[in-house]
Amino acid sequence: MQDKKTLWELIKNLGFVVGLGIIVFAGVFWSKQRKYHTPSIVIEGQQGNLFVTEGEILETMQGDGRSALGSVLGDIDLRAMELQIKSNKFVKGVNSFQNVAGGVNVQVLQRRPLARVSLGSKESYYLGTEGEVLPLSVSYVARVVVVTGAGVRGLKERGGLKSVEGGQELLELLSFLDQDEFLRALISGVEVTNRQEVVLYPQVGGFVINLGKPKNIRDKFDRLRVFYQKVLPVKGESAFKSISLKYAGQVVCR
Repeated sequence: MQDKKTLWELIKNLGFVVGLGIIVFAGVFWSKQRKYHTPSIVIEGQQGNLFVTEGEILETMQGDGRSALGSVLGDIDLRAMELQIKSNKFVKGVNSFQNVAGGVNVQVLQRRPLARVSLGSKESYYLGTEGEVLPLSVSYVARVVVVTGAGVRGLKERGGLKSVEGGQELLELLSFLDQDEFLRALISGVEVTNRQEVVLYPQVGGFVINLGKPKNIRDKFDRLRVFYQKVLPVKGESAFKSISLKYAGQVVCR
């Protein structure tokens, strides 16, 4: 009697496992046979920069014909689709997956311009937050500091800031200007000389700020703050043509 009961329990358990397997297989098969419709697209890292839009991502996804709307989900190559999206220079990363409802979710991380290099009408491009070269956009213009000067000529051909001598220091300077609220509102232009010294151009005022080499920048900008807080209100902007922060512990005005 006990043997019959044990056998019956074994049959029931086996039937449950087989049934569950059939259900799972049918669910996966049904999911893969569903039609691919407009995916859910989330773009991260925009922060007001609209260099990548949902419409552009969708258009890019369908560019090779392998992810066309109405296709069977099982025929969609998500890896190939991700590579297609990453062909956009402003896309830093992408992750796509099929959700529980059988649709496709796409998460896109956008690169963010940190500065714009302008060397005349024939050479102009953005620098990203990692010093990488980014193209200009026909649909959107970022409000970032403009970098000029002989010290950044040929930067595009050499692959960005991290691939040139002094590039890391310049990247740290540009990042500092971008992250500091006071400096972001104050400085509109950065000139890099052929000696890799930096001249800053304020939004207002008839003077320039000679920073020297982009080293010890926190100390230099602390001195600049003191100048703006205590000297400029007394003397006025018209009293100076240049301000130098090159020398330790000093603000030299001319």
